[in-house]
Amino acid sequence: MTAVLALGAIAIVGWFWFDTMKIRELANAAARHNCRKAALQFLDGTVAFAKLSVVTTSAGLKFRRVFVFDYSEDGENRKQGFLIFVGGHISGIGFESVQRH
Repeated sequence: MTAVLALGAIAIVGWFWFDTMKIRELANAAARHNCRKAALQFLDGTVAFAKLSVVTTSAGLKFRRVFVFDYSEDGENRKQGFLIFVGGHISGIGFESVQRH
C-alpha cells in the first residue's frame, strides 16, 4: 500500500514538473514576442518562475503561475516584466513603466 502511494506521489510530482516546463516554454515565447512587439530587448533569453498559487475559475481549480523576465528599453537599463498563466493560458502580461521619447 505504501509503495502505491509513493508511486502516486512520484507520478503527481512528475506531471507537475512536466506541465510547469511546458508552461515555461510558452512563457519564454510570449515574453520574447511581446518584447519584440513593444520594441524592447528581451534580456537573458529566458523567464524565471516567481510564484505559484491555486485559483478558482469557471472550469474549476487551476494553477496560477507567475514568471518574470528582464528587458531593456535602451540596452543599458534593466527592467522587469511579468507573465501570469492560469492553467495553460496567459491571463496577463506587464512591464515596468515603459518610457517613450
